[in-house]
Amino acid sequence: MHLENQHALSVVSAGKIGIVNFTRLTLATHCDTISEKEAIMKDVLGFVRSLHQGRIDTVYATCHKDEAVYLISLQFFNHSLANILLDFSYKDSDNYLKKFEITGDRGIYQYDSQQENSFSSNFLNSGSYQAETEFSPVDNIWLNELLREIELSIRGNQLIH
Repeated sequence: MHLENQHALSVVSAGKIGIVNFTRLTLATHCDTISEKEAIMKDVLGFVRSLHQGRIDTVYATCHKDEAVYLISLQFFNHSLANILLDFSYKDSDNYLKKFEITGDRGIYQYDSQQENSFSSNFLNSGSYQAETEFSPVDNIWLNELLREIELSIRGNQLIH
Protein backbone atom coordinates (compact mmCIF):
# COMPACT_ATOMS: atom_id res chain seq x y z
CA MET A 1 0.00 0.00 0.00
CA HIS A 2 1.29 3.47 -0.86
CA LEU A 3 2.75 5.48 2.01
CA GLU A 4 0.21 8.28 1.61
CA ASN A 5 -2.64 5.76 1.87
CA GLN A 6 -1.08 4.12 4.94
CA HIS A 7 -0.74 7.46 6.68
CA ALA A 8 -4.30 8.54 5.88
CA LEU A 9 -5.65 5.21 7.16
CA SER A 10 -3.66 5.56 10.38
CA VAL A 11 -5.12 9.07 10.94
CA VAL A 12 -8.65 7.78 10.31
CA SER A 13 -8.15 4.65 12.45
CA ALA A 14 -6.88 6.81 15.32
CA GLY A 15 -10.09 8.84 15.15
CA LYS A 16 -8.25 12.11 14.55
CA ILE A 17 -10.84 13.42 12.07
CA GLY A 18 -13.82 11.63 13.61
CA ILE A 19 -16.22 9.52 11.60
CA VAL A 20 -15.50 9.74 7.86
CA ASN A 21 -18.47 11.13 5.94
CA PHE A 22 -16.95 12.13 2.58
CA THR A 23 -13.92 11.29 0.45
CA ARG A 24 -12.84 12.86 -2.83
CA LEU A 25 -9.96 11.21 -4.68
CA THR A 26 -8.36 12.13 -8.00
CA LEU A 27 -5.68 10.05 -9.68
CA ALA A 28 -4.15 10.85 -13.06
CA THR A 29 -1.65 8.34 -14.41
CA HIS A 30 -0.47 6.76 -17.63
CA CYS A 31 -1.91 3.30 -18.14
CA ASP A 32 -1.11 0.87 -20.96
CA THR A 33 -3.21 -2.23 -20.32
CA ILE A 34 -6.70 -3.17 -19.14
CA SER A 35 -5.28 -5.38 -16.39
CA GLU A 36 -3.12 -2.50 -15.16
CA LYS A 37 -6.19 -0.22 -15.14
CA GLU A 38 -8.23 -2.81 -13.21
CA ALA A 39 -5.43 -3.27 -10.65
CA ILE A 40 -5.26 0.49 -10.07
CA MET A 41 -9.05 0.70 -9.77
CA LYS A 42 -9.01 -2.09 -7.19
CA ASP A 43 -6.19 -0.37 -5.30
CA VAL A 44 -8.14 2.91 -5.14
CA LEU A 45 -11.51 1.31 -4.36
CA GLY A 46 -10.01 -0.84 -1.61
CA PHE A 47 -8.39 2.24 -0.07
CA VAL A 48 -11.64 4.24 -0.14
CA ARG A 49 -13.61 1.35 1.34
CA SER A 50 -11.06 1.07 4.16
CA LEU A 51 -11.43 4.78 4.91
CA HIS A 52 -15.21 4.52 5.19
CA GLN A 53 -15.03 1.27 7.15
CA GLY A 54 -18.30 0.03 5.75
CA ARG A 55 -20.17 -1.69 2.96
CA ILE A 56 -21.15 0.10 -0.22
CA ASP A 57 -24.86 0.69 -0.70
CA THR A 58 -25.00 2.35 -4.14
CA VAL A 59 -22.65 2.84 -7.08
CA TYR A 60 -22.97 5.31 -9.94
CA ALA A 61 -20.25 5.62 -12.56
CA THR A 62 -19.62 7.32 -15.86
CA CYS A 63 -16.68 7.25 -18.20
CA HIS A 64 -15.41 8.96 -21.29
CA LYS A 65 -16.20 7.11 -24.51
CA ASP A 66 -12.59 5.93 -24.84
CA GLU A 67 -12.74 4.47 -21.30
CA ALA A 68 -9.75 6.52 -20.17
CA VAL A 69 -11.48 8.77 -17.63
CA TYR A 70 -13.86 7.44 -14.97
CA LEU A 71 -16.01 9.23 -12.41
CA ILE A 72 -17.25 6.88 -9.70
CA SER A 73 -19.65 7.89 -6.92
CA LEU A 74 -20.22 5.59 -3.97
CA GLN A 75 -22.65 5.77 -1.08
CA PHE A 76 -22.02 3.55 1.91
CA PHE A 77 -24.67 2.04 4.19
CA ASN A 78 -23.69 4.58 6.88
CA HIS A 79 -24.68 7.33 4.35
CA SER A 80 -21.09 8.50 3.83
CA LEU A 81 -20.09 9.35 0.26
CA ALA A 82 -17.05 9.04 -1.99
CA ASN A 83 -16.29 10.59 -5.38
CA ILE A 84 -13.41 9.13 -7.35
CA LEU A 85 -11.95 10.55 -10.57
CA LEU A 86 -9.53 8.25 -12.40
CA ASP A 87 -7.78 9.65 -15.45
CA PHE A 88 -5.84 6.96 -17.30
CA SER A 89 -5.15 9.27 -20.25
CA TYR A 90 -2.44 11.19 -18.40
CA LYS A 91 0.40 11.54 -20.90
CA ASP A 92 3.31 11.96 -18.48
CA SER A 93 4.50 8.37 -18.03
CA ASP A 94 7.32 9.57 -15.76
CA ASN A 95 5.01 10.74 -12.99
CA TYR A 96 1.45 10.69 -11.71
CA LEU A 97 -0.88 13.10 -9.91
CA LYS A 98 -2.81 12.06 -6.84
CA LYS A 99 -5.02 14.12 -4.56
CA PHE A 100 -7.51 13.18 -1.91
CA GLU A 101 -9.57 14.80 0.80
CA ILE A 102 -11.14 12.88 3.64
CA THR A 103 -13.69 14.73 5.75
CA GLY A 104 -14.92 13.57 9.10
CA ASP A 105 -17.22 15.05 11.70
CA ARG A 106 -14.17 16.45 13.57
CA GLY A 107 -11.77 17.45 10.81
CA ILE A 108 -10.37 17.08 7.32
CA TYR A 109 -7.30 15.31 5.95
CA GLN A 110 -5.80 16.38 2.62
CA TYR A 111 -3.08 14.95 0.43
CA ASP A 112 -1.78 16.40 -2.85
CA SER A 113 1.20 14.81 -4.58
CA GLN A 114 2.01 18.15 -6.23
CA GLN A 115 2.41 20.06 -2.97
CA GLU A 116 5.88 20.53 -1.54
CA ASN A 117 4.72 19.52 1.93
CA SER A 118 3.39 16.15 0.76
CA PHE A 119 5.51 13.35 2.12
CA SER A 120 6.55 12.21 -1.31
CA SER A 121 9.12 13.23 -3.84
CA ASN A 122 9.85 12.55 -7.48
CA PHE A 123 12.12 9.71 -6.51
CA LEU A 124 9.34 8.06 -4.50
CA ASN A 125 6.55 8.45 -7.05
CA SER A 126 8.40 8.41 -10.34
CA GLY A 127 6.80 6.53 -13.18
CA SER A 128 3.14 5.67 -13.61
CA TYR A 129 1.04 4.87 -10.56
CA GLN A 130 1.34 1.22 -9.63
CA ALA A 131 -1.16 -0.75 -7.57
CA GLU A 132 0.59 -1.92 -4.41
CA THR A 133 -2.13 -3.36 -2.21
CA GLU A 134 -2.32 -7.12 -1.81
CA PHE A 135 -5.92 -8.28 -1.39
CA SER A 136 -7.21 -11.49 0.12
CA PRO A 137 -9.15 -13.86 -2.16
CA VAL A 138 -12.40 -12.69 -0.50
CA ASP A 139 -11.51 -9.02 -1.07
CA ASN A 140 -10.64 -9.81 -4.70
CA ILE A 141 -14.09 -11.35 -5.19
CA TRP A 142 -15.71 -8.25 -3.69
CA LEU A 143 -13.56 -5.89 -5.79
CA ASN A 144 -14.25 -7.83 -9.01
CA GLU A 145 -17.98 -7.57 -8.28
CA LEU A 146 -17.61 -3.82 -7.67
CA LEU A 147 -15.80 -3.41 -11.01
CA ARG A 148 -18.67 -5.30 -12.67
CA GLU A 149 -21.20 -2.98 -10.99
CA ILE A 150 -19.24 0.06 -12.19
CA GLU A 151 -19.39 -1.29 -15.76
CA LEU A 152 -23.14 -1.93 -15.43
CA SER A 153 -23.69 1.59 -14.14
CA ILE A 154 -21.72 3.06 -17.03
CA ARG A 155 -23.43 0.98 -19.72
CA GLY A 156 -26.93 1.50 -18.36
CA ASN A 157 -26.40 5.05 -17.09
CA GLN A 158 -27.99 3.91 -13.84
CA LEU A 159 -27.57 3.76 -10.10
CA ILE A 160 -26.64 0.26 -8.90
CA HIS A 161 -27.81 -0.94 -5.47
